[in-house]
Amino acid sequence: MPPPPPPKKPNQNPLLDFRSIRDDAWYTVGRLIFSKRNGSLTVRFLEFGASDDEKFNIRDFKSLKELDDFVSRFRPACVQIQDEECKNLKRLVYVCALLEESEQDRKFYNGYIESIHRAPHSHKGREEICSCEYVVGWLEGPKAKETEQMRLDRICKIPPGSALSDHALECFVNMSRAQIDLVSDGNHVPAKKEVLSRVQTRSNCLSQKSSPVSKKPSLAKSEFTSAKSFGRSCKVHTKNKEATLLKKSLQGNNVINVEAIVKDKNLGGISMTPEVHTKNEEATLLKKSLQ
Repeated sequence: MPPPPPPKKPNQNPLLDFRSIRDDAWYTVGRLIFSKRNGSLTVRFLEFGASDDEKFNIRDFKSLKELDDFVSRFRPACVQIQDEECKNLKRLVYVCALLEESEQDRKFYNGYIESIHRAPHSHKGREEICSCEYVVGWLEGPKAKETEQMRLDRICKIPPGSALSDHALECFVNMSRAQIDLVSDGNHVPAKKEVLSRVQTRSNCLSQKSSPVSKKPSLAKSEFTSAKSFGRSCKVHTKNKEATLLKKSLQGNNVINVEAIVKDKNLGGISMTPEVHTKNEEATLLKKSLQ
């Protein structure tokens, strides 16, 4: 019996594609290098040198949306569609296709199958060769919203799955989220204190404006006078009744708040003055108002 195949390394991650910040084209990732000490992630592309690396730091992201947009640039690596698989392609299927601007400028961008022109397949030995033509609508790149006809060898399928299966990327994302939460909490605390301070200041100002000069509570203006202020519950009707009621109140109190007296159309024009008077001053004021 042949020996069993060697087990996969536990830290071996599946290949990923990354949409470059520089040209928005998709490239296969050769390695992701995460530095916990610096809070950085280096994207090294397959078959490219270190000079083409793209580096990111946890402080680059000011919000969770910015971080999510960054994560969406990663995905499981696209796989070229084999000739015998062409029958599985349908209209409006999303694909990643090769855009050939020149021999030196060959980049992959997302698109979709707009139409398919089927043709009989040929064979070269045991190999099946697709002869169909595909019209791809570009969704990204310099030809976005345009269409282009191509053969199957330029089209790749986009596999499902999450890019966060990569351990280095997962650690970087978690550290970035913690950094965003830390900055967000630090910005919110002073803001809350400032808002509370403004509310308290405004409340104090309103309290000072609404308080009378004597700092004594005044009675509400209504059709009924307060029994607590005048010693009994009654209804103000005429000039004579109001005078009698006021005289009785003066007998048991040294001062009275004139603002508490209800202004009624039957009072005969009694003056309403928001001041506190003594018994003698109040009697004089009442006599003048009753004349």
